[in-house]
Amino acid sequence: MTCKSPERGITRKSHCTRISRARPRSGSKPRLEEDEHLRRLRSRRIRCGAAARSLRRRKRAIPTFPARAAALVVALTAGLSIASPAAAADNAWVVNTSGDGGGACTASSCTLRSAILAANASLGSDLITFSIAPAGQHTIIVGVGADNALPEITGNDVVLDATTQPGGGGHGIRLHDADTSGSESGLVLVGERITIRGFAVTRFDRYGIYLKPSSRSAVVAGNWIGTRDGLSDDGMRDDGIRVKGGGVHRIGGASDADRNVVSGGNDGIELEDSSDNLVVGNYVGMTADGSAACRTPVAGSR
Repeated sequence: MTCKSPERGITRKSHCTRISRARPRSGSKPRLEEDEHLRRLRSRRIRCGAAARSLRRRKRAIPTFPARAAALVVALTAGLSIASPAAAADNAWVVNTSGDGGGACTASSCTLRSAILAANASLGSDLITFSIAPAGQHTIIVGVGADNALPEITGNDVVLDATTQPGGGGHGIRLHDADTSGSESGLVLVGERITIRGFAVTRFDRYGIYLKPSSRSAVVAGNWIGTRDGLSDDGMRDDGIRVKGGGVHRIGGASDADRNVVSGGNDGIELEDSSDNLVVGNYVGMTADGSAACRTPVAGSR
């Protein structure tokens, strides 16, 4: 007989015949030959028992199906990073008035100036959204005199999204400089990984959006720079978008929603001593629909 199982040749105790010492009978084999026969049977039983113990150990070592499935899921997901929603941030600030005063950013009253100051002072990432009543596009007149610009955005990982203004469409907030003197710029980026989206920026004395040398990896997309409505000419006295130093910025994008429309001013988009930037899909000196000219700047992009 054999101690081999029909499954993969694994030796199983249950397939081994029980062996017992038989008493000699008359006419049996000589004693020496009988002893040799019994020795071989005992040896076979020992091997069969060892194989059965090995099989039991293997059964204990092999996990059940749920355990194996769980181990497989862990192995497959160990290297994955589950992305959070795009709007997720450590701190959220909601601008609910079109005024330009200072003070704390609270649920009852929060200006854009206050929200930027709050984001600069906070730890972690920040999201600035808009909810100004009534619904529709609103204009924030920046400052009441010369050199009263909005605070520079010094924090890292800050998103300013004017498309969140209810009823404002793709450009829910207009930033406007009403005075005719001074050296204000619309939005000034100092920190890293700052996103500016959905603004109309008009008539500032210097730049519409200014990215300083310390700023890196910014996104400027979906803005009207130098026009309130995508048709009118409301250009800056200097450049629409100015990038000085730093780099790895994206200005514009492949989709219509990411396109910046830049009109009037000195240069539409100027990059100075900056590297590894992507400038794509923007309309410079054209209306938002691309059908007509809208006071072409001295230089489009350089």
